[in-house]
Amino acid sequence: MIKFFRNIRQNLLSEGKTGKYLKYAVGEIILVVIGILIAIWINGTYNDYIDRQVETTILKKLIADIEADYEHIVEIEDYYSRHLKNLKGAKYAFFKNNNDSIIKYIKKGYAGAQLQDINPRSSTYDEMINSGKLYNLSNENLTDLCIDYYEMLEENTYEIRQSRVEYRNINYSSEMNEYWLLYLDIRESDKNVEELIKSFVADKNSTAYKTMKQSTGYGEMLISELFKYLTEIKEANLNLQEELKKEVDSKK
Repeated sequence: MIKFFRNIRQNLLSEGKTGKYLKYAVGEIILVVIGILIAIWINGTYNDYIDRQVETTILKKLIADIEADYEHIVEIEDYYSRHLKNLKGAKYAFFKNNNDSIIKYIKKGYAGAQLQDINPRSSTYDEMINSGKLYNLSNENLTDLCIDYYEMLEENTYEIRQSRVEYRNINYSSEMNEYWLLYLDIRESDKNVEELIKSFVADKNSTAYKTMKQSTGYGEMLISELFKYLTEIKEANLNLQEELKKEVDSKK
């Protein structure tokens, strides 16, 4: 092709058609420039396509992680809902001095508040952080939503661990030894523990009884607060899912 154009230019010069030669040369330059611009545009379009595909793949992985989080959050929420009913019943029994109800809860093996960790799937998010891809998302709003969501989860994990330590300092303190020995008898012994339970409940001035009463109140309050916070996390999760799916759909 280059040889073909060179021959044309040489023929124009040999025939003395300098004006036509210059026009032809300029036209040839313009064609080359246009060709270069087209090549750049094609390359840029292809790179944009690749970037969109890579981003879409990452977002789909992130959606899968967040959907898994949601399922686990719902499971914990269901557990807290049932657990809270039991804790409220125990608290009511102790603070109303309802011996029959207290005995019933103890015979069931009342162990206090049980806190659950969300343990989110954060592998994709961590990968995005480490690679810098989180801050290169085409939709900056998604970056902020992701950061807010995972910071909320991190804060929740911290709060649960702190609350667990504080609660255990009460529920599993040395002041509760008398109850936990009774608890072991209830769980592991074949002997009749009815009288032991009645004796424990009757002595309302004992350190173990007073501490257990305090534990039921604190445990109910603790799970109630965590239940509310869990609802906020679930809402943030659903909102992030929705925005991520919109972004993926926009790239199709």
